[in-house]
Amino acid sequence: MASLMRLGLSARIANRLMCPISRRVEVKRIILLGIACVIASGCDSDHGNGAGGRTLAGTKWRLTAWSVSSLDSSQFTITADFDDSQISGTSAVNSYGGPYTAGSDGTFSVGELRATRMAGSEVAMRAEAIDFDLLQQARNYAATETTLTLKNEGDQEILIFEVNETDSDTTER
Repeated sequence: MASLMRLGLSARIANRLMCPISRRVEVKRIILLGIACVIASGCDSDHGNGAGGRTLAGTKWRLTAWSVSSLDSSQFTITADFDDSQISGTSAVNSYGGPYTAGSDGTFSVGELRATRMAGSEVAMRAEAIDFDLLQQARNYAATETTLTLKNEGDQEILIFEVNETDSDTTER
């Protein structure tokens, strides 16, 4: 007990550690706390299930609508493909990629995007700029088996995608 007290433990704590029954109770508490931590850490995922319950990792989408009324999104090939931590796709003219996070609570964010630097028509380049801007504004998402909806901070729908069943290389229709 003297050695335990030299370590800075009070006499009360040192006595509890020396008592076999108290030691077993403390060990059980530590084990239960450890199990609780392991269970809690497995309950969240950076890949998200969002509202609707579908995870984004391993999914491919094609843009069908956006909140910008000045351009018809269906006139361009804009896609979003998700793996465990990266988003990539085609955005009207160029290919792009970058990090993303999607929480199981529906939170969503895109990090800094990188893109190829091909030129396109003025309208296609404007569509691409709009797509990148809206991706950066996205703060929440909802995913079903067929639809992915990205929403801004005000919970307004800004990008709506459908499952991409084709991997087309065309960038402008």
